[in-house]
Amino acid sequence: MLGNKIYYPDEDTNKVCDGRIVGLTINEEGFSVYTIKDGEKYVVLNTSLCSDNYEEAQGHLAKIIATNAEIKKIQDEANKKIDALLLNLRGQPEFEYLTIKAERKAEGRK
Repeated sequence: MLGNKIYYPDEDTNKVCDGRIVGLTINEEGFSVYTIKDGEKYVVLNTSLCSDNYEEAQGHLAKIIATNAEIKKIQDEANKKIDALLLNLRGQPEFEYLTIKAERKAEGRK
């Protein structure tokens, strides 16, 4: 196992990458994780997301992308609810024109 080539989903690039296993440990959450050396960088990833098969790693990547989209949707919905609760509690901001939201709006960003 150590030194073997492994394929893993890279969330930053949304691509399947490969590297060599240089370590196997158990993280604080109780999952087994590989430390993978990919060129000059090291990646630590749950073993369940890695594979010695490129196609299988592509499947893991697709699952990660879909799961991250669902997580983002849930976070956005929760943040809207939290914002509404805080607005109800504190009322309208007195200096809304000085907020980051106002700056973004002035710059044409969301």
